[in-house]
Amino acid sequence: MILKTLGILDIFCALYMILLHTGIGSLKFTLLISGYLVLKLIFSYKSLTGYIDLLIATYIWKIYFSPSVMDFVPIIYLIQKGIVSLI
Repeated sequence: MILKTLGILDIFCALYMILLHTGIGSLKFTLLISGYLVLKLIFSYKSLTGYIDLLIATYIWKIYFSPSVMDFVPIIYLIQKGIVSLI
């Protein structure tokens, strides 16, 4: 049940990153989303995916200030990770 919830939250993070890429997003929600990804690192510090989530959390701040074409790489990663955890 927890894995499915985390998968859904990963998909929501990816959708929010798409909104940030288009210029829609708030500073408070960006902090909340990146804080969620850092919190996931605390729970899964022994796996590589936790550290990738930490990199994505810092990349969300980069998207907030200056979006680029490469924004879709972490978006696709979070979507596929969310879909795999739902299966």
